[in-house]
Amino acid sequence: MQVRFFPEVMEFIQEGEKRHPKQKIELGPKGKNGKPTYVDYIVKLPKRSLEEFCRWVYRFMGNAQFISPQVSAVRGEVRLHARRKSKWRHCPISIQT
Repeated sequence: MQVRFFPEVMEFIQEGEKRHPKQKIELGPKGKNGKPTYVDYIVKLPKRSLEEFCRWVYRFMGNAQFISPQVSAVRGEVRLHARRKSKWRHCPISIQT
């Protein structure tokens, strides 16, 4: 899994240096202010952890982008969410094996 986090939440993401034993944080290119324009959070997770990881990322969705695997923002999932007007019940990400 690779998620890109943008300036508004990058500091928080970088503070959690040891959230997961297999995680890696890579800084993006520096902007005009000399600070990274984004950070990539990379972690290898088993399928059983996917939904929990998605819930964690969704806390930052205005400032996060799934890079890998590609988000399959499944239309059915979107409709399901809209109909129930509740939190996501399923992660709209597919893992290709």
